[in-house]
Amino acid sequence: MNLTGQFLIATPTMVDPYFSDSVVLITEHKDTGAAGFVINKQLDATIQQLLMNQDLDSPELLQFVYWGGPVGQRSGAVIHNGDSVWQATEKVLPDISVTLSMDIVDAIASGKGPDKYIVTLGYSGWSPGQLEDELAGNAWLTAPASSAIIYDTPLKDRYEAALKLLGLDSSMLKSFSDSLGHA
Repeated sequence: MNLTGQFLIATPTMVDPYFSDSVVLITEHKDTGAAGFVINKQLDATIQQLLMNQDLDSPELLQFVYWGGPVGQRSGAVIHNGDSVWQATEKVLPDISVTLSMDIVDAIASGKGPDKYIVTLGYSGWSPGQLEDELAGNAWLTAPASSAIIYDTPLKDRYEAALKLLGLDSSMLKSFSDSLGHA
């Protein structure tokens, strides 16, 4: 089962505090492991603040940065729409790409970047078999990724919106978890 292009939605049985109530966009899933970005946790820093030593000054850079995960905390990525390709762009789905190179930030600052995007710091990674074990332990639900949730849904509503893709809401998960003794 390849989960590239899927959302992972944390269940109440998720014991890792980094990932409780998280929605993760899986951007790569192979035999060698998996990687993705949390799309519903925001840092208290703007793009401009992270690039303090750069000569970039643009209102576009006042957008807040998202916490992508606990790995590579000094690495940034831009999750975006559009067909433009920058130096290190990987298309995940037709309307979702990930760019890891700085040229996209320059394009955003000059108003020539993608129409819709979020910038993340860090990423989420799993070693071979680790994600499959977490899925077997009911720590995650999976649903097809939705660009509308990534780009258009308010931050505070993304977890519930992802659950709605499965016809669920958080109260249903809590009730189910409590009935299993996982309060």
